[in-house]
Amino acid sequence: MLLLFQALEEQMYAIAYANLCKVMCPIKVEYTSGDGKTKQTNFRRMLLTKCQREFEKDKKDDKSLKTMQKEIESAETVNMGCGNCKI
Repeated sequence: MLLLFQALEEQMYAIAYANLCKVMCPIKVEYTSGDGKTKQTNFRRMLLTKCQREFEKDKKDDKSLKTMQKEIESAETVNMGCGNCKI
């Protein structure tokens, strides 16, 4: 959704984008689902679904970030141990 990404990129226009979303909420939108069928929903539902997916993606990124931090810490510990062996 271009509107969502623009709102995130251009935060100084957030109020204008929010008003635009408010006006567009009842508009019916057709889309193609994963199984290839054409379905119809309203703009509000599409916007909420997209926001939920972005939120969940950020949560997954947090989990992977914590995993990466643990890996870095363990690698630093190994590197410190190797340095101690050389001394």
